[in-house]
Amino acid sequence: MMGDQAGLDLETIAGMAYDPLTGVWRMSDNTGVNYIAYFQKSGLISPPPPQAGASAAEAATAEAAAAAEGLDAAEAATAAAAAAAAAK
Repeated sequence: MMGDQAGLDLETIAGMAYDPLTGVWRMSDNTGVNYIAYFQKSGLISPPPPQAGASAAEAATAEAAAAAEGLDAAEAATAAAAAAAAAK
């Protein structure tokens, strides 16, 4: 499977949907064409994965804000997932 040789565990796969009328990408459950995969380095505590239905922009904004606050990658990912869930 993808990531095994690099010591990565697949956490989740989410589809990406583009709305050409608004120019906005969002996460979806459909992985038929466009998708992203979320991997975690083996042996680390996993933050919650991004929530399907949250926009990629919302998750990226929350992650950038967390990084600006000096949080490490796991803390930033947790903050991004929490912000995406709150946006629903």
